[in-house]
Amino acid sequence: AHPLVAPLLGDGGMPFTNTTGTAPFTTPAFTNLSYWHQGQRFGFGADLTYTQWDVFKELRVDYANPAQPATVETFNWDNTLFASVGGEYSATDTLTLRAGLAIDSTPTSNATRDPRVPDQDRQWISVGLGYKVSDKMDINIGYAHIFVDKAYVSATSPTNDVITGNFTDKGNLFSVSAAYRF
Repeated sequence: AHPLVAPLLGDGGMPFTNTTGTAPFTTPAFTNLSYWHQGQRFGFGADLTYTQWDVFKELRVDYANPAQPATVETFNWDNTLFASVGGEYSATDTLTLRAGLAIDSTPTSNATRDPRVPDQDRQWISVGLGYKVSDKMDINIGYAHIFVDKAYVSATSPTNDVITGNFTDKGNLFSVSAAYRF
């Protein structure tokens, strides 16, 4: 074999052929502390969640073909904190108004952020209402707007292309649900 090709052949297999592979991934542990107090007309709640993203060091794909080298991507994410407060007010026996605020930190940093996950810290504001149609049925409607901080990215690809820039993002979530009790 040609001297430049021989190292790719490994144990005699052809590199970059159709093959199976595995990519083990440990999901992060999280700890959650929540509180809710319900009065006659007012309800108030808070939530604090810590997620242990620092276990996500890399994503490694190992291929069954011994001649194909593993694909390894480094992440080195940081642990995160999510905190929220919210409340509800029963305006009538059938109508409940809701609102809340949240902050949500990102596991990425300037050193580990890339264009595929240009994530950054987020702030949430949400509003909603619940309507009691009958003793057995409720309808809930909600809206949340997510403000995402500007994410700076400076990444070098395996082919030494450099991608540098700022990403801006936002999110709008709409929800509708109905519950019927038998």
